[in-house]
Amino acid sequence: MTGKTEQELIGLTPHQVYDEELARQVVESDHYILENNVSITEELLACVLPTVKRRYFEMRKVPFFGADNKRLGLLAFGREYNRA
Repeated sequence: MTGKTEQELIGLTPHQVYDEELARQVVESDHYILENNVSITEELLACVLPTVKRRYFEMRKVPFFGADNKRLGLLAFGREYNRA
């Protein structure tokens, strides 16, 4: 989706990876998940650099917890798809 390797993405914020509109959406939904301890699936129309080609992505985000039931963070995964 980003054209970057896993190693290149480690430590970057959404604002360093996505265009400003998409970064804002990602941060808003991350905050919502962490504040409410809920899972969401969202559809995003993203501009993929450097080609500037717009593509659809489905992103699933879930909070994850340790053995002591303490939330450790957020897990997100997604896939590109063709929207008919």
